[in-house]
Amino acid sequence: MSRLMMSCLLVGVMSGTLMAYSGGTGEPNDPYQIATAEDLIALGNEPNDYNDCFILTADIDLSGYVFDRAVIAPDVDHLSYRFQGTAFTGIFNGQGHSIENLTLSGGSYLGLFGYVSGEAVLSNLILESVDVNGSGDYIGAFVGDLDYNSVIRFVEVHGTVIGCNFVGGLGGSASGGCVIGCIGNCSVSGDNYIGGLFGINGTLYGRDKLLCGGTLILGCCNMGCVHGDDGVGGLVGRSGEGGLGLNTNMGTVTGWYSVGGLVGRINKTDVVSSYNCGSVHGDHAVGGLVGENDGSNIISSYSCGWIVGDYNTGGLVGTCRYEAVVLDCFWDIEASGQEISEGGTGLTTSEMQDPNTYLSVGWDFAGETTNGIHNPWQMQEGEYPSFAVVIKPNGSGSLDDPFLITDVNELGGIWRQPLSCYRLETDIDLSGTTNAIPLIPWFGGIFDGNGFSVSHYHIDGADRLGFFGELFPESQVMNLRLESVDVNGIGDEIGALVGYNQGVVTSCYSSGRVQGDEVVGGLVGNNVGRVSSSVGACHVIGDKIVGGLVGENQGSISTSYSIGSVSARKRVGALSGGNSGDIQHCYSAAQLFTDASKGLIGSGRYGEVVACFWDAEAAGNDASGGWTTAEMQDINTYLDAGWDFVGETDNGTDDLWWMPESDYPRLWWEE
Repeated sequence: MSRLMMSCLLVGVMSGTLMAYSGGTGEPNDPYQIATAEDLIALGNEPNDYNDCFILTADIDLSGYVFDRAVIAPDVDHLSYRFQGTAFTGIFNGQGHSIENLTLSGGSYLGLFGYVSGEAVLSNLILESVDVNGSGDYIGAFVGDLDYNSVIRFVEVHGTVIGCNFVGGLGGSASGGCVIGCIGNCSVSGDNYIGGLFGINGTLYGRDKLLCGGTLILGCCNMGCVHGDDGVGGLVGRSGEGGLGLNTNMGTVTGWYSVGGLVGRINKTDVVSSYNCGSVHGDHAVGGLVGENDGSNIISSYSCGWIVGDYNTGGLVGTCRYEAVVLDCFWDIEASGQEISEGGTGLTTSEMQDPNTYLSVGWDFAGETTNGIHNPWQMQEGEYPSFAVVIKPNGSGSLDDPFLITDVNELGGIWRQPLSCYRLETDIDLSGTTNAIPLIPWFGGIFDGNGFSVSHYHIDGADRLGFFGELFPESQVMNLRLESVDVNGIGDEIGALVGYNQGVVTSCYSSGRVQGDEVVGGLVGNNVGRVSSSVGACHVIGDKIVGGLVGENQGSISTSYSIGSVSARKRVGALSGGNSGDIQHCYSAAQLFTDASKGLIGSGRYGEVVACFWDAEAAGNDASGGWTTAEMQDINTYLDAGWDFVGETDNGTDDLWWMPESDYPRLWWEE
């Protein structure tokens, strides 16, 4: 350890234990106040405080300090490949202030923060004149490694970042959570997986074998130059299992293999409404937007940068593998110098600057609703498309003061702020609109439908489709009715409400039509979270793993039911197509159209089903097992199984169900 760093550590101990920073108690309503360099260093040397709350109350200049490890949450073992130390899991709000002249020269996990995990939230900060030089991996100006459900919002970085592998202007690696509204303006260089924002989005197991656990990167921009060897991108070097939306690269990108203007290599990553205007130079698998596409969806995006490569080079995508989908995307043949691409349509500059080019294939522009309600794009005469500004609805987006959704435009703007709280204030009819992506592609906040409905929405797209594309683990959706929906997917994980659910869905209803290939459900496509007190009343069509309520259940379903109909080839369930989770106190009266065996669950050797019922007569004349319609419309069938009904107390006092005469049970919230 350097003498300077030792002195910094001594200062930190004194400041943290005796001075208690510049004020505050570390509680959410009274965060610790960081006002000086000494306060910042004190924070770094008090791991016991890493779960607390902090605010920056002044600009801080770190001139004269040289750190050989991350300032906060440093790696304490330079020789270990894995992080050795304490992760920062608290809240750090820069309040728009800056930290200037941060100089780091060391091994791995370098950045202002070395390792961030848990449910940490880092926001509203500018790093100016950063100089980071690492001899190892996981190197970034702001964070070395971002893990699990952590969030970075509205952070800017300016300077120089150098490392070996997993090197980015903002951070080295991101494997879970959200990065929203950030700007990278660094000169970034390294060996493998190098990006203007992050080197790698996801977790790499083994050596170049599997990427998973990706991060949502939304509304971000890179303006710096990026240079590396394998997996080099203007925004991200390599991305797996994440989501990229409304992102831009303006910087120059150079590398050797898998080099892209936005991403070097993507695997199971949706790229939506993004573009590249920077030049891209490489040797193998070089693309204006993506160098190598391994089974990912690229939708409504474009590139207009100059592209140079020797093998597998394309104006938009260098090379595609594993059923990659490129939908309604373009590149400028003249500006790029490339006439071919593995996906997308090449156009002249004049065609690229004509709004009719995009409107004709369904791009969603501000001021029109025929092509959707998201309004990501706007266009000035003689220019390429750029991102439109969205007006925020009333409210602050907090739990106590949610954003109030009163019209189509406010509903379409939710995806810009997917971690906030919302409440629907009126019924919304989306007749006449067609969306290429979910109404809310990614969501990690709280959405209260307030008993109102959204009706007649129409989606034609790829994977993970529904009102919500993906619900994050901390999300909640409640009290929402979806009427007369029409969801058509050419991929997997398709549902009326949500394609992939990791959160909590309660007291929701869907009716209409849902169609996809695999893992298709009337309410939820793939459920790894919780579904309760909800109804699926759709006509559901798919190939396999198809259910009236849920396509595949890996989480829990309780106090819910399905009606409508289900059509599929195999692994067909009246309630759920597959089950490896828990299902309790549910029923189905859905009609089944299939050559496969019929039942409540299509397949589920490892799942548990408790006190559930299905109408074999309603399912079809050739169905066996199950119950007759008369038994299904007899309240004693359910009372004997412990269901909690209005008017009885033997099975509980929550009054979850009520029973119309000569009909099936209804949930407490249904009139």
